[in-house]
Amino acid sequence: MGKIKLGFVPTRRSVFSSADAVKYAELTRQKMKSLGVDFIDLTGINNEGLFFDEKDREVVTNKFKAAQIDGLFIAHCNFGTEYICARLAKDLGVPVLIWGPRDEAPDSHGIRLRDSQCGIFATGKVLRRFNVKFTYMINCHVDDVAFERGLQNFI
Repeated sequence: MGKIKLGFVPTRRSVFSSADAVKYAELTRQKMKSLGVDFIDLTGINNEGLFFDEKDREVVTNKFKAAQIDGLFIAHCNFGTEYICARLAKDLGVPVLIWGPRDEAPDSHGIRLRDSQCGIFATGKVLRRFNVKFTYMINCHVDDVAFERGLQNFI
């Protein structure tokens, strides 16, 4: 078997920080590159390189099918768009991994940059409704050993 190629889908929801989601998507891309992971992502699909709009699903599906991905890595960079992600996973029919960066504590005003853990729960629930099998990594930072181990185990 040749090298495994992942479709990398960093996702966000607009009620949380879009800028922080872009930051985490880039941190994740850089970490995957440093680990030698072969992946194709959403660069060029929209200005943010993030998955959040149903209108992009067909373009992403076609891009990933043309690249012949072997698996789908959905990164909840601030929460997630569970129904769009589930429809994409169903369209592609490849193994699915979901993950999100560990959430920071709210700031002094109670504002949160993300709720990745809840996004993973929501996406997992919808994936089950769509009868899409998946696995997940625990919420962790990209520099945690759990990230590298979880990604390598999935591959």
